[in-house]
Parts: sequence; structure tokens; C-alpha cells
Amino acid sequence: MTAPNCPVCGARAAKTDSIPGPQILQQVRASLPDLPAPGFAVDDYSLMACEACSLVFADPMKPGDNHFYGWICSSRIYYPSSRWEWGPLVERILAMDRPKVLDVGCGSGLFLETIRRRGIEGLGVDPTEESVAACRARGFEARRLSIQEMADSPLGQFGVVTLFHVLEHVADPLGAIQVLKRSLGPTGLFAVSVPYSPMSFETDWRDPLNRPPHHLSRWNERSLRALAAAAGMSAEVLVQPARSMAARVLSTMQLKLSLPPVEGGSALQRKARLAWRLLSHPIEAATIAYHQTKRDRETGGAKGDAVMMIMRHGSAQ
Repeated sequence: MTAPNCPVCGARAAKTDSIPGPQILQQVRASLPDLPAPGFAVDDYSLMACEACSLVFADPMKPGDNHFYGWICSSRIYYPSSRWEWGPLVERILAMDRPKVLDVGCGSGLFLETIRRRGIEGLGVDPTEESVAACRARGFEARRLSIQEMADSPLGQFGVVTLFHVLEHVADPLGAIQVLKRSLGPTGLFAVSVPYSPMSFETDWRDPLNRPPHHLSRWNERSLRALAAAAGMSAEVLVQPARSMAARVLSTMQLKLSLPPVEGGSALQRKARLAWRLLSHPIEAATIAYHQTKRDRETGGAKGDAVMMIMRHGSAQ
């Protein structure tokens, strides 16, 4: 069977991993322990790495179905309450002339709530009825539309278009960007954020939620700039600052060894227990620290776990 080409730049790609479907479900459930046993199956996948732009993508590029997403969304710990990239983006929006924001994949409206507190108007779009209902309950204007449906149902032009942690879920990332850029005004900005892969803890622990069928693509600065170039847009890439080495080692150790979180007591007591955790696993801690240092070298310096690309109309730089 012929290997698929990169969905962003079209270059050749090489297979890097195979992931059996039963293993996917087992690892996701271990990552989200409050999930019930799944009553369905998922396909087997391969991971492909583009030889030109370094994008890692799934083969097949087939997202999880309603059974899969209904299952993982039932976890109480699946959705984050805020994201790093909201802060720097809101400051840029405030410097503009009161633009209206289109938030694609708005979920329950947490980002719309964030910008409303700063006097910024927004419209939410999401493919799920539950998310749209949650946004409307908060008093926001929201539409139930998928990105594909937006190609046939234009919403007009906006000063800002946002796509937070959605791109890695879609089967055609370049096609999605080309559809959404039609909603961007001539001087507006298009903010896209994704996990920065490999994430810091993936040096020693494979995150099943950053792999198919949940995430179909894995991004870094190079692959994001290739996406902007293919879409004919300029790009500025902002990477989340890295946590301290000790924090990264401890969080990775917790995931890899399935250690319980350190909770309760005073701040000093929690720090003491964290220090003891490092001393109790010296070889593991040293190995993880070495791998973190290696990741820092490979990424051109310590990086966090999220990256945001701000695009504008015009040739990519």
C-alpha cells in the first residue's frame, strides 16, 4: 500500500509507529480513570512523519466517532478551564479597534466569557448541540456548524478568528484553514493554537490523547509555518514558556509511574513531599531530566506544551 503524503505540504512521509485500536482505548481509560469501560471499538492507526515540514499525522486521517467523543467527554477531567494562549491573544485584541471575534470550536463558551469581561463581542461556532446550548445559556450568540458546513454557510467577516485546540482533531487541516480564512477581515488576525509536540511529559510517557483518533496531527513551529505558507498567509509563532526542570520531571514521573497527586497540608509540606518523591526515585528522576534536556536541545530551547500561531492575509514569511 502506498504511504500517504503530508496533508499540509504534500511531501513524502515515513511511518514511525503503529497503534492497535484496543491499545488506544486501554491507554485513554488509564489516562482518564473516571471513564467507564468502552462499549465500542476503534480502528488501528499508524503515525506518519513528513520528511519536509516535520508534521506527524495519522494514517488513516479518520477522527473518532460520536461513540468515542461521547465517551471521553463524559470524564470530569477532560476539559481545561483556561488556556495559556488566551492571555497574550486578548492583549492583542484589546490593541485593535474593538473587533468582533469568531471563536470556532467554542465549547461551552469559556473564551467568549474571558473576552466579554474585557468588553469584546464574540460569536461562537461549534458542531455539537450541547456546546451551543451551553454558550447560549451564558448569553452568547452561538451557531451549530461544523467547519465543513461553514464553507456553505458564510457568517460574514470578523476582525479576529480563533481556533483553539481544534486543528489537531480535523482530517484536513489545510482545508479547514482555507475555509476559515474566508471569515477573516482584510486586516484581521487568525489565531490557531495546538499542543506543542512532543509535549514535555511525552519524553517518557506517551499521551494517548495526543494520538489518534483523538488527535490526528502533531504540530511544532516548523509544521505550523508550513501550514501558513500553504494557506498563503503570514505567520507569527508564540510558544508557551516552559515550566521549571523540577516541575517537568515531577509531572512526567507522576504520569509514568501512576503516582497520586500531592495534595493537602501546607505549601511547605507539599514541597517536602515532592522533594521526597524525587529522592525516592533517583534513577527515574535522572533519566527523565536527561530526556527533558534532550528535548530542550531538539526544540531550540525549553518549550512549554502549547503553541499559538497568529496569521494574517498575505504571503507567509
